Amino acid sequence: MGNLDMNNNKIKSLSDPTDNKDAANKEYVDEKIKNFDTPNLLDLKGTRSMDETLKMNSNKIINLAEVTEDGDATNLKNVKEQIRNLELLITGYCNSYTNNFDFVMENDYFETIDPDISKEGFMSSFLKLLYEY
Repeated sequence: MGNLDMNNNKIKSLSDPTDNKDAANKEYVDEKIKNFDTPNLLDLKGTRSMDETLKMNSNKIINLAEVTEDGDATNLKNVKEQIRNLELLITGYCNSYTNNFDFVMENDYFETIDPDISKEGFMSSFLKLLYEY
């Protein structure tokens, strides 16, 4: 059987469906929706919190809002930006310490920093400080 064009007419007096492929009338659908068990559904307004694992089955969460609090979810772009900012900061610290270290070592200024420290002791302290950053 082909398509049935109702030409914008309604089907009236449709009985409740008894087979999975039967058409359903509005009253039947409205009643099913009204009696639908919703306590376990996630409210789209955000008024109900989740208390179980969200299984995404290889689907994505997209269009996340800006991160404003520690517990907020973030996206890959934001993570990459934060990592890049840290890389730049660390590079700046390393360059600064390396330049200062080279200057101190080349001019034997390590003795003016602490007269009781040896060149090796100064180097060890400097590397420890650099590692901490």
